Amino acid sequence: DVLMSLAKAVANAAAMLVLKAKNVAQVAEDTVLQNRVIAAATQCALSTSQLVACAKVVSPTISSPVCQEQLVEAGKLVDRSVEGCVKACQAATDDAELLKQVSAAASVVSQALNDLLQHVRQYASRGEPIGRYDQATDTIMTVTESIFSSMGDAGEMVRQARVLAQATSDLVNAMRSDAEAESDVDNSKKLLAAAKLLADSTARMVEAAKGAAANPENQDQQQKLREAAEGLRVVTNSAAQNAIKKKLINRLENAAKQAAAAATQTIAASQNASSSNKNTAAHQQLVQSCKCALQAQVKTTFESSCLT
Repeated sequence: DVLMSLAKAVANAAAMLVLKAKNVAQVAEDTVLQNRVIAAATQCALSTSQLVACAKVVSPTISSPVCQEQLVEAGKLVDRSVEGCVKACQAATDDAELLKQVSAAASVVSQALNDLLQHVRQYASRGEPIGRYDQATDTIMTVTESIFSSMGDAGEMVRQARVLAQATSDLVNAMRSDAEAESDVDNSKKLLAAAKLLADSTARMVEAAKGAAANPENQDQQQKLREAAEGLRVVTNSAAQNAIKKKLINRLENAAKQAAAAATQTIAASQNASSSNKNTAAHQQLVQSCKCALQAQVKTTFESSCLT
């Protein structure tokens, strides 16, 4: 099963991170900091095992949005625990080689986790297009917050910037894909324009991340990365919300049409039941109620059509 294989890949990568964190704990001179590293590594292992257990449970029904959400939430816990482990290690030692190994291991976990979530998003795109926008937007909001809180730590900012670039790339691809499938030319142009703004903003953020990586001690470079991430956050909100609104309106229209069709069938059924219904007054009341329901649904369908 692909889902379980991806979840186990996250677990294997996390196990390597835990091992690197233990190496840091062994050389930590401060007992308090040493215990924090051990606790952070333990939490990382625990959240990863919970992710694997969640994947095993939801695997048979991963097409369900509820199951997808549960797995995504488990993934967020892993991401936060990895971030906590890295920070605990950085506080516990100045050994550049050990910290480099920790950072590299954390990047492998992040990539494995991203592969898993990308697989989940594929299911979301088949059943509910809104899920792609929601997930990518949520990831972008979360990661930009991590970048903001990591000011002063160029390595962590750059690591989060890589995750951010992947999330925005996913969102751009989803928007372009929907633009190609969009029958309304104006809506297609709006999606493509929003995707271009997002792609351009992402490119500026990537350049800022390269600058921070090349000059990790330069506060100005870190500030540029923060500002680029803030700009990307604003563009994401604008671009994704327009796309989500379009999807919601389409879903409302389809639901209204289905409800109208169901109400029509109910009227037909109630009229056919007249021969066996001896209570004429009750029968007329039933038919009238069905007609009122149909009129309300037709009105909803018309209004939703006007919004698109």
